Amino acid sequence: AAPMPPVPAAPQQLAELPVSSAMSMADFENLAMANNPSLAESTARINAARGRWEQVGLAPNPYAGYSDQQVGSPTADQRGVVFGQEFITGKKLQLNRAVASQEVQRAQQEFAAQQMRVLTDVRIAFFSALAAQQRSKLAKEIGESTVGAVNITQKRLDAKEVGKSDLLQARIEFETAQILQRRSQNQYQEAWRKLAAVTGVSTLEPQPLLGQLSEQIPDYQWEPTLNRLLRASPEISAAQAEIQRTRWAYQRAQAERKSNLTFQGIVQDDRSVDATNGAIQLTMPIQIWNRNQGGITQAGHEALVASRALEKLELDLQQRLATVFQRYQTARAQVERYSQSILPDSRESLGLVRKTYAAGEYDFMQMLIAQRTYTQTEFAYIEALQEMHVAALEIEGMLLSNSLQAGK
Repeated sequence: AAPMPPVPAAPQQLAELPVSSAMSMADFENLAMANNPSLAESTARINAARGRWEQVGLAPNPYAGYSDQQVGSPTADQRGVVFGQEFITGKKLQLNRAVASQEVQRAQQEFAAQQMRVLTDVRIAFFSALAAQQRSKLAKEIGESTVGAVNITQKRLDAKEVGKSDLLQARIEFETAQILQRRSQNQYQEAWRKLAAVTGVSTLEPQPLLGQLSEQIPDYQWEPTLNRLLRASPEISAAQAEIQRTRWAYQRAQAERKSNLTFQGIVQDDRSVDATNGAIQLTMPIQIWNRNQGGITQAGHEALVASRALEKLELDLQQRLATVFQRYQTARAQVERYSQSILPDSRESLGLVRKTYAAGEYDFMQMLIAQRTYTQTEFAYIEALQEMHVAALEIEGMLLSNSLQAGK
């Protein structure tokens, strides 16, 4: 049987927080690797599997006892010690460890999958918080611009260039911007709390985040991405380890047909002849009715189940990837459109309208339309960037996420 695989080191709890006033994604990854409880749970599962590997390969203990025969006879009393040992045949102990070794392998692959879930969750939560931070900043800028719009409109009203309705509309836009700013701040608080939860440090206070939503990400293509997923996914590796486990279990079930041998010896003092004598006894089951035929059938079908489960998993991964890949492609196309044409046009348009409105050449409704178009465009761009990053991170993370729910 193959030797038992090594166990990963247990995470060190409560890593120190970075001393800088701003935190990067790497800071949160380090915190999560040290503090997310699901990783300690997965490590404990590996250690439990290693304990089982050790136990199932141990030979039975010998036994010893006291023997007293023909008790009460004045001349034929026979007293002595009994000792014995069961000998395991058919390499059953080696096969036990071969089965258990694959259980350790599977637990280790599940640990690797959990690590990937945690990292993916951290990265998704980080970019979600980064997007929320950018939305909050944008909402604040919009709020400040509406203050300027109110002041300009008030001056134009005083100069009798516009009517009171324009001033009222400017004030409505100001109040609406305040609502938008408050909602954006609340969304940032929510995103931060989720980020803190997945790192395992729930007391983490909000700090500025270092990063850019517009940073480059790989341009994923379907066939290479699918092939990489099916080749490198820890879920696939865990399923393959389960197949190997069931194959060894089938051999172990067949080995059960070979009966174990039990040896027993007695050394005693025989008072009838005033001498010491002994006895040896060897026994083994006669496999007439129970030849483990049911166990062999069960093990054979469990091996078939494991093989079919792998095929099912491969199809499931392809289906899951198709959904994520569609989200990625759609978001990437939106990001390209926004960054290349829509955003530059909306920004230029708003700048021109603001200047001409301040100069008294446009009415307020024209500026209002330009302001709303700019706001909607900027927020849609942030949303598309966030969706593109989230989908890309799910692809990069082998479609593994929801670390705090895994294993429940």
